[in-house]
Formats: sequence, structure tokens, C-alpha cells
Amino acid sequence: MFVHELRTALDLLDPEYRITMAVPADESLLAWYDFDALGVERGAPAAPALPGRITLAAPYPNPFNGTVRISYTVPRPGRVLIEVSDVLGRRVARFRDEISRAGEHEISWQAEAAPAGVYFLTVHVAGGGRAAAKLVLVR
Repeated sequence: MFVHELRTALDLLDPEYRITMAVPADESLLAWYDFDALGVERGAPAAPALPGRITLAAPYPNPFNGTVRISYTVPRPGRVLIEVSDVLGRRVARFRDEISRAGEHEISWQAEAAPAGVYFLTVHVAGGGRAAAKLVLVR
């Protein structure tokens, strides 16, 4: 079943497309499948690559009531500045104006003092660009 589904999926792809997967040392289960015929290369699992620029996950929850969780990934160490602005462009909150390590990060904004409305979150990374998201605060 697995081989048929994989073969069907590969037929939809470009013939030059190759799949790389990690194969455990004990190949007893995998010995039944002809992975070479499917275009699967056996090798060590690759380390997850960081993106070449800042990425910002969708804030959760959104709309929110009081606290929102913000997840972002920084491609390399550098200065990170995170700001929240209202629809008129006025800064409402400022976080993390500091040097940050590369990788995934998460912060929370507790907006108890802010009125209900639409806000814009911006994450700036020196040399890595910026990313933005819309936040909706409800009461």
C-alpha cells in the first residue's frame, strides 16, 4: 500500500525530482520495498535548515482577548526588534530590541491595557529583513 501511494505521488512530480529519506540501521521492514526504483535516495537525515530570512508564524490565537502568542524564526544571529502598532502607526508595545541567536523564538504580548481594535506586529532583523502580521484584539 505504502509503495503504491508513494509511486503514485512520484508520478505526479517532475521525473528529475528525488526524495531523500533516512533509513534505520535495521532494514528488515524496508528490505521488502524497492526504493531505488522509486527514486528514493538513502542517506542520513538532513538537519532542518533555517530560512534565509525572517519568518513569522500566524499569531495564536487571533483574534485574541488579552494575550497572544507570537512565534518567529531568525536566520542568523543579529539584532531583533519587535513592535506592535495601532492602525494610525503609533507604537503600542516594543519587545526584544536586542541581539538574538539564530533559530526559533516565541514571545507573548499581554495586551490588557490596550483597547480593542486592529494592531500590526512587525519583526525587524538586522540584515534579514522584516515580517509583519495583523492582530485583532477583542474584549
